Amino acid sequence: MINMRTFLIATIALMLTISTSASEKEKNTTVSESDASSMMVVSGTITDSTTGEPLAGVEVQLEGADVKSYTDFDGNFTFKGLTPGEYKLVTSYISYDQATEPLKLYEKQTEVKIKLENSK
Repeated sequence: MINMRTFLIATIALMLTISTSASEKEKNTTVSESDASSMMVVSGTITDSTTGEPLAGVEVQLEGADVKSYTDFDGNFTFKGLTPGEYKLVTSYISYDQATEPLKLYEKQTEVKIKLENSK
């Protein structure tokens, strides 16, 4: 009888532990989703100002967030998980003038189009 009683108590304790653990995971997921809803996304395209051709491999740096990226073959870049605020978007590419664009992030998604001038 004692073994059966011990077994039932252990089973109930285990079930309560699992239930509490699942509840905590659900709370953490909810917090993460609300944090994600306040995050901003910046995407854009960088092209040659004369030809309009997309530029691949342009370094795009977001000052104020200390992140950088490089454009893909179509001249596109994306920054995700940014907080609202004011930033500077700085582009750098061989044989092109550096461009700096002020950027105010207050909408969930911001799209930027930048035309780089060929350095002479």
